[in-house]
Amino acid sequence: MKRSLLVLLLVWVFASCSDDGISTDDAGNKIFSYEPIGWQMVLPDGWEVQSEADRDKLAYKAEHYYEEDAAAKKRGGEKKIILGVRKGEKDMNAIYGFIRSYERDEDYPELEELLEQQYRSYATGEYSAEKSLVQETLNGLVFDKATLKVSYAGKPYFTYITYSTMLDTLNFGVSIVTNNVADEQMLVDNFRKSAASITTGR
Repeated sequence: MKRSLLVLLLVWVFASCSDDGISTDDAGNKIFSYEPIGWQMVLPDGWEVQSEADRDKLAYKAEHYYEEDAAAKKRGGEKKIILGVRKGEKDMNAIYGFIRSYERDEDYPELEELLEQQYRSYATGEYSAEKSLVQETLNGLVFDKATLKVSYAGKPYFTYITYSTMLDTLNFGVSIVTNNVADEQMLVDNFRKSAASITTGR
């Protein structure tokens, strides 16, 4: 009997906690955990969690799209997307968590540079863009918050929001891509609440 209970317990543990840091809490919420910094965030119900292979492909594309200039390459640092969640395969609404580690003598990233690159990419032709960069303090941590609102042919197309902060030599943040206000507000709220779980850098 005890052996059967042990087997059932092990099955439950492995079913509720995957290799990608996904588990389920008592209320049935899907939770992502990144242990090195203690970060935990509630994920949208029914949204697709991307595999590590898919996240690595995305990180590679982002690295080569935005960081071709020599100054960015010289900064170095190991960049990794630790979380990728999207509403659906053909739906642009998504949230990504990222980290990038630096040596103490390396220059840390400036979100303003990335925002300017994104802005220039969409401020031509039929596209137009608005950008803003502010600071927001969440549970004692100061985040830079970059917002890019893109329109196409005069109509809203999508919003790209990135929160970023330095935790000692680790750059941590999330990027939120949405084309509707409801998803944007939900993802931003989920991230803001999640900042209370971060245990590093306070």
